Amino acid sequence: MLLHSGSLVATIVAAAVLPPNGLDYLLIFFGWVAGGLGISVGYHRMLAHRSFDASPLTELVLLSLGAMTGQGAPRYWAHLHRTHHRYSDKIGDPHSPVNGYAGSPLRGFLRAHFFWILEGYLPRRIEVPSDIDRKGSVRFVNRHHLLLLIAGLLIPTTVSAAASATVLGAAHGLFWGGFARIVLVNHIIWGVNSVCHSTGRMVYQTGDFSRNVWWFALLSFGEGWHNNHHIAAASASFTHRWWQIDMGYLAILVMRAFGVASSVRLIRPNALLSMRVT
Repeated sequence: MLLHSGSLVATIVAAAVLPPNGLDYLLIFFGWVAGGLGISVGYHRMLAHRSFDASPLTELVLLSLGAMTGQGAPRYWAHLHRTHHRYSDKIGDPHSPVNGYAGSPLRGFLRAHFFWILEGYLPRRIEVPSDIDRKGSVRFVNRHHLLLLIAGLLIPTTVSAAASATVLGAAHGLFWGGFARIVLVNHIIWGVNSVCHSTGRMVYQTGDFSRNVWWFALLSFGEGWHNNHHIAAASASFTHRWWQIDMGYLAILVMRAFGVASSVRLIRPNALLSMRVT
């Protein structure tokens, strides 16, 4: 919580006294890409849902990128997300916008987006996480996720300092490539909980309020196809129509082409026709 609040304050300060330059925009862009790969591909599809396998080095890189976003250790994240799927929009869902807030849409939206963190929620041990804990990469990142978070701040600071050879340049890297990047990536991730359970199009009967939000899918590496995901959670692809862009799945296809990803699990849309609403 301190990290997220501090990053937001630092971003506001940077906007006031350190207007972003060209390098700052590049650092934010590449930080967004790294965060999307780390969370959507690594923490979410690879770890929480086991929708594909990756080489040990690729696992380590993806999980390390996820830890640099400030989303916490991968073991915690995967438990939390599995709990969300098990109790989606019901009692037990850690970040539902409707559970207990049906009469107050704005309050429910804000809780799902961010304020659930203030409740200090920790997921119940609903299963033995042997499939998660047996991975050496998970154990390593669990132990060192705070150091990786610090590395995520130091890397853009170092790049910007080297490019400008000034202390001011280092400050730009820290504030924009570090703190502002954390704010951007985290609000996109939290938006899946709030935006995609509050508005958009329901294509499948999932028993919850998950929705597809096309514009949010562009920001979130495909996570905005959230109703698609909830009807077929184990699928590595969230795309059910040719025009639905899922950059996370495209990244998995590239990794498979280079031989560092395998056993990619897919659930074809034709198998889900009976569950369609529209």
